Amino acid sequence: MKMTKSMETAFREDGYLMLESLFSEEEVSFILHQLPILMASETPHVVKEKNGQVRSIYGLHEINVIFEELVRVERLINIARSLLNSDVYIHQTKINIKQAFDGEWWEWHQDFPYWHLYDGMPVPRVLSVMIFLDEVTDFNGPLYVIPGTHELGMVDFEKKATVGIDGAPAYTSSLSANLEYTIERKVLSQWFRQRGIFAATGKPGTALVFHGNIFHASNCNLSPLDRRVLIITYNSIENTLTTVEKERPTFLSNRNFTPLLPVPDNFLRIGNTL
Repeated sequence: MKMTKSMETAFREDGYLMLESLFSEEEVSFILHQLPILMASETPHVVKEKNGQVRSIYGLHEINVIFEELVRVERLINIARSLLNSDVYIHQTKINIKQAFDGEWWEWHQDFPYWHLYDGMPVPRVLSVMIFLDEVTDFNGPLYVIPGTHELGMVDFEKKATVGIDGAPAYTSSLSANLEYTIERKVLSQWFRQRGIFAATGKPGTALVFHGNIFHASNCNLSPLDRRVLIITYNSIENTLTTVEKERPTFLSNRNFTPLLPVPDNFLRIGNTL
């Protein structure tokens, strides 16, 4: 896929970009075929809800050869390179799962503060590509974004006490429904009135590209339909992480800054025949 000037302009002005049919139904089906074994794994990569259901799987490119190649397909690398104006590497990969009726919310937040404060990422020259693995509707917990808020920098956080999951390190609160750095309500109210909210819905294979500093959140899944999305975070190789006192595990904060070399866009179709 080749980025157009109008696409680049829309991303720079709004902080997000919707791309319909970036992946085919066949490709999405092949990706979903990898999930059962990943969800059954009892490793720190797998984060669960309070009810025991899987909430997220992190570091997919570290533990699965299909995702190791998927993050490098040419259409994704072209998007990331065009919007970040440099070569890129993987900062983080994950699948977020909101199971029917039970999937919990993600509070209003920006991603970059976590990567800056936890991981030493210098500036928000970073973006994420969210690939819809199910149809995302108004009712199964779509991502909400407030357009233009990526230009505000890191905003004030709500003052709240958070703890790690089941006595784990404090950073694990950022993986749960009780996020540590959430946006102050007065800030949210101000920018909602000015810019409104966009709900990212679409068919499987749709992709949402969003800036590391845009305000975003998602509601609980109240529907009988699962909502599973793959999120790949690309960082500029000119924005590599600095040294921090306590590094997070590599499945949350990758410190291999080798520029990604693209693989052919037909990789998934080839792999599906193996």
